[in-house]
Amino acid sequence: SIVFLSISYIIVATVLSRTAAFVVAILNLVIVASIAVFNPSWQSWDMIFTELIFLLLSTIVVYAMMIVQGYYIDQNEANAHKLRESNKLLEEQLSVLETVQVAQNESLKNFAKIFHSNPDPIVINRMKDGRFIDYNSSFLTTMGYTSSDLRNLVGADMFADAETAKRYYDILRADHRMYSVEMDFKTKSGEIRSALVSAEVIEWNGEQCVVVSARDITLRKVAEERELAIQKERQRAEILQKFITDASHDFRTPLATITTSVYILQNSEKMERQSYHLTKIDKQVERIGKLVDGLMLMSLLDSNQAEMHL
Repeated sequence: SIVFLSISYIIVATVLSRTAAFVVAILNLVIVASIAVFNPSWQSWDMIFTELIFLLLSTIVVYAMMIVQGYYIDQNEANAHKLRESNKLLEEQLSVLETVQVAQNESLKNFAKIFHSNPDPIVINRMKDGRFIDYNSSFLTTMGYTSSDLRNLVGADMFADAETAKRYYDILRADHRMYSVEMDFKTKSGEIRSALVSAEVIEWNGEQCVVVSARDITLRKVAEERELAIQKERQRAEILQKFITDASHDFRTPLATITTSVYILQNSEKMERQSYHLTKIDKQVERIGKLVDGLMLMSLLDSNQAEMHL
């Protein structure tokens, strides 16, 4: 019975708590005391001493087990705390990832809107072979192609000539970008159009691609050429006006000299004076001839420029 009571004490202390073990120990003492009172054969101090020894040993065993149990409980609590902290950190990271994913999706939507609504032609080509990955409607309208046409074409086919295409790819391979470089393109109908090209090499779905935008300046160049022609025509008119003014003055001088000399010849009978004024008239006539030659040359140059302009 003593052994049974001690074992029960250990089990209760292990399974329940120290308070429960203490209660069981008091019950053990009460039971032993009861047996000693009501059963004279148990009134031996040896039995009571033996019971106390068993209780002491049981208490030592119980506290040793509690120390070990407490260590493992502390470890479990520490591990549980670490697990909770890890779960919390993981939840925070998942929240951040979700926020980043939402932001990326929103960014892609905004990029798609900008890409397809931009009035300038924009395309994305694969760098290694020039195949078209994506393009906006402005590109199709400007170049005159359809989506089915572009399946059999590459980026180099859009340039006006092979030299322009080579210059384009040389710049991209060297600098990986370009900004507002003037280049000529050929539409589906064969029309040559000029554009300011900006491009940059990017990573797109794991492949090296190039995003290209072009600002059509064909009409602007035509307007600039017309303005330049007008300026040249204005300068030519100013030069011609100045020449006519100078020529008129130069004509008046020899004509006045000739008129004066003729008058003197008509009213002079001296041969020396007549000879002098005849020589003077001859020089002035020669001068007028040179002026006429200059007018003819000016007229010829003006005629050639008009033909070149046409």
